[in-house]
Order: sequence, then C-alpha cells, then structure tokens
Amino acid sequence: MKHFVLATVLLIFGSTGPLWAQDHPKGNTKENLGQALPPFDFQGVDENRVTPSSLPTDRPVVVFYFDPFCDHCQKEAGWINDNAKLFKDITLLWVAYGELKDIAAFPGEYIPDVTGKMIFANDDKYQFDNYFGYSTVPSIYVYNRKHERTASFHEETLPTTLLRFALQ
Repeated sequence: MKHFVLATVLLIFGSTGPLWAQDHPKGNTKENLGQALPPFDFQGVDENRVTPSSLPTDRPVVVFYFDPFCDHCQKEAGWINDNAKLFKDITLLWVAYGELKDIAAFPGEYIPDVTGKMIFANDDKYQFDNYFGYSTVPSIYVYNRKHERTASFHEETLPTTLLRFALQ
C-alpha cells in the first residue's frame, strides 16, 4: 500500500511539474517592443523618488528587476561589473522590493567598478509588474536613447547582448 501511495504522489507531482516550470519564455521575449519607458514611481535608496523624468535624457536605460539575495541577480551584476567600462554611457536602473539597506548595499558588494549612472530603488508600492509586465528575478528591460523598449529578458543575460539592444 505504501508503494501505491508513493507512486500516486510521484505521478501527480511529476505530471504537474512541467506546469510549474513554464514560468517565462527565455531569451529576448520581445514583449512590448517600441513601447516608451512606463510612468513608474519608485523609492530611491537616496530617499528621492525615481521616475522617468529623473533619469538622464538621450541615454539608453537598462532596467533590472532584482533581489539582492538572488544568486542569478548577483551573477548578472558581476558580469556588468566585469564590463563596467562598456556601460559608462548607459543608465542602469536596479529595482527591487524589500529593505532599503539591503538594496543600497548591493552595488558596493557586486558592482563596485561601474562608474556610469546607476540608480537603485525600492518598489515600495509593489507596482513593478503594472509598469513593465509580469516579472520574475532577474528580469531585464532594455530601452534605447529615445527610451523605447528594444528587448526584455527574464533570465541572466550577457552584457554584450544588453549593449547590442541598448545601442539600437
């Protein structure tokens, strides 16, 4: 009887497992291409509000939805750090939800060499999905100089790929 129950449980969970794995398409999802940077409003770690109008104009913007404790997010940050010079003319907006102190500590630990414009913010109103679409961590949204979306990713993405889309 124990074997029957165990086999039944494995069959049920084994057959629904692929449903759990169907989280997001990988690679460039091509979601909302050409769409303008949305009218977001986040709490900056410097206590100021972060909105599209607070970003530098005429520069590409790469928006990272991350969790300071996510291994994949830390890996992505490391890749950005290793290619810091390539990102000097691109605005990097990192948005997470949680404690401001954890978000504020992230760049010093994982992206210390980036000297370009980086902004860290808290999704204190839990509105990120409303602005950018359903997102998991890491999710990355790339906007060109006109602040039009050129790509979106829901996984770690190589810096060279991000740059290619940001500079379109």
